[in-house]
Amino acid sequence: SHYFTSQPYIGSTGDLTFSIVGNNAVEATILVTITVEDDGGTEQGGENTTIASFLLRLPPDPKFSRPVLIPGPLSVVLGNDNTVQVVQWGKPAYKYIVTCVNEWLFKAAPQITANGELVASPSGASGSTTCAVRTVDTLDRLSDEVTITIIIPEKQTQLDVYITVLNSNSNSALDTDLRSHIKHTSSFYITFHQASKCTTVIITFASTTDVTPSLLQDLSTVKGVVHVSIALPVLITECAHTSSSSPSWYIFIILGTVFLGFIAVVGSFAYSRVKAKKKIRNEADPPPTPNKETPVNPFDTTFE
Repeated sequence: SHYFTSQPYIGSTGDLTFSIVGNNAVEATILVTITVEDDGGTEQGGENTTIASFLLRLPPDPKFSRPVLIPGPLSVVLGNDNTVQVVQWGKPAYKYIVTCVNEWLFKAAPQITANGELVASPSGASGSTTCAVRTVDTLDRLSDEVTITIIIPEKQTQLDVYITVLNSNSNSALDTDLRSHIKHTSSFYITFHQASKCTTVIITFASTTDVTPSLLQDLSTVKGVVHVSIALPVLITECAHTSSSSPSWYIFIILGTVFLGFIAVVGSFAYSRVKAKKKIRNEADPPPTPNKETPVNPFDTTFE
């Protein structure tokens, strides 16, 4: 074998002796078979016998071996927020070399530090790119190449949910109650705008996909909630007229207007019925027609 300067042999003491070339860059595995020859020869009925067979592993020579890259995850997802992002990717090494295809996805080409941290600055665009990763040792020897994929999803748009709540609980209690109904979301924050009799709560979700019809339904069941919407909120000044104990004065005006309208409709209907009955009675029994007499001419002197 080319791994040895001379073929291995077993001396009279039974020791296996060999000398390796010493320039192998990677570990080598060699099958060694030991056969005992019959010194009487096979012509006299003797037989050669194989008494052992084993694997001999030759370590790589440090002078000729390349560094070994221990890869991290082959797919990395970054956030699309235009900030420098650091992700622990691989094991420490003397130096990493990273070459990406779609470098326009980044403000600067991604790098991997000697500590194995992937550093990238998304440009704001979304997409994916493949990157070739190698390590370099102190003798500038390169490891085998590993291909990873960096994914940058579309930038998420925030969405506000507006909730009108009657002032029956403190904001801290209301905050706790609302949070207990919000599950399986990426992130959100809550702000309170309190008026005299009610509060407008604005819940800002980091992703529009977090806001579902079932979530809005759950929020509407919170104690004191009278309105839930993803549209513009009710103005706080108008919300101040809302009361949980008694109707406001403008409700009485509305009810009075409705009542007067009802009276007017009923009166108009009654008047129409009376007028219709009078017309029917006149048609059934018309008044007598007065007699018409022939007028007398005072200058007529004709006598019968």
